[in-house]
Amino acid sequence: MTGLYVIIQVFFLECQGKGVFKSEYGYKITYIPKGILVVNLKITVKNIVYGVKYNINEEFCWEGMAMNNYVEDKYELVSPIEGKIISLSEVPDKVFTDILSKSGAAVDSTGDVVVSPADGELTLVFKEQHAFGITLDNGAEVIVHIGINTVELNGEGFQLLKEEGKRVKKGEPIIKFDRKAIENKGYSLIVPVIIANLDKVHDIKFVRGASVKAGKDTIYTYKID
Repeated sequence: MTGLYVIIQVFFLECQGKGVFKSEYGYKITYIPKGILVVNLKITVKNIVYGVKYNINEEFCWEGMAMNNYVEDKYELVSPIEGKIISLSEVPDKVFTDILSKSGAAVDSTGDVVVSPADGELTLVFKEQHAFGITLDNGAEVIVHIGINTVELNGEGFQLLKEEGKRVKKGEPIIKFDRKAIENKGYSLIVPVIIANLDKVHDIKFVRGASVKAGKDTIYTYKID
């Protein structure tokens, strides 16, 4: 995540009341309760940009202008496996090319261990162990699908390393698989990584052809409403 910030002309002052107020100048004044927030701001004063981090340890509020310069949170997923990034339109499966083509990206994999692409809860593991779902701390729902039509293997060649319902950290191993055995059966090991709740997630961006390492390099960035 790159961080939430606003670009405003701003100063801090002690607040006596609670809630949202308007100053005599028409500026918005917002109450911030004691001790609940660390604010990262970029403050513009006379065309000079200052990066400032404030610990809110007293009752403060901020008064500002130019609220239309609000910038959304941007997040990233790291690749769950080593390989090269491809678009979902290149995946040899019509479910991904036709229905889910705008839902994320895929990795033309070279590794054999699949890791969590972000912090969250392992909310779903398919019984065939060829795919899993994670609900991230920011509310995004991510599905990692190992290979194409590998559901047909009924779990053969896959080893689950983390139980469903557990917390997982970015880069933590989830499933290991026997790459040679699966490829010898004629299955592609392209790994699609999709967002399931696109009603909340948008602006997915990735670099096609980029080489990625599992748990380290970004597969794509996205924003949340």
